[in-house]
Amino acid sequence: MYLLRVKTWMTLALGVLFACNSTHNPVTANGTVIVDWDTSKATRAGFAKATIGPRTAKDFVVEVTQKDTPPFELDLHVDVAPIDFEEGGKTVHQTAAVAVKATVKENTGWDLSGKCDDGPNYQMGPVDDAGAMHSPAAMIQDCPISEHRTAGAVLKSTWAIGFTLNIYGDGTVKAFPADGVKIRPK
Repeated sequence: MYLLRVKTWMTLALGVLFACNSTHNPVTANGTVIVDWDTSKATRAGFAKATIGPRTAKDFVVEVTQKDTPPFELDLHVDVAPIDFEEGGKTVHQTAAVAVKATVKENTGWDLSGKCDDGPNYQMGPVDDAGAMHSPAAMIQDCPISEHRTAGAVLKSTWAIGFTLNIYGDGTVKAFPADGVKIRPK
């Protein structure tokens, strides 16, 4: 009889433990594309019509670990290229991301979404004696990734967090904020 009670309590305790960490939100499936951007979607009118030089493809894995939550991974594909476009009556020559695609690689608990904001944008550069800024030749494209999760049966916890992938025209990618986000070449 005592053994039966212990088994019953253990089963109940395990059930409560698993229920406390159960997810109460849609989980974005592996293989889902959450970002699909290219120059035709750029908000800079001149950039959307840019002459694009030879593309260089870059592939990365983005690993995200937030405290007390399941980790997830994204496959990130970026094409960068030299570009020429008209802006302010002048021809501009830069390098920039011309295509960005983020696909869910591994995910067990998050509702994920993403987009690429307006841009690409010039980076801040040095200012000359006349007060004119000289932007570095690699533009930056910002792509925010949103993470949402609700978990727990009795006491629910909700996370609405995220980070931004900063994609530079030289092919580098950095996360902001960088805490819990690792980016490595694929």
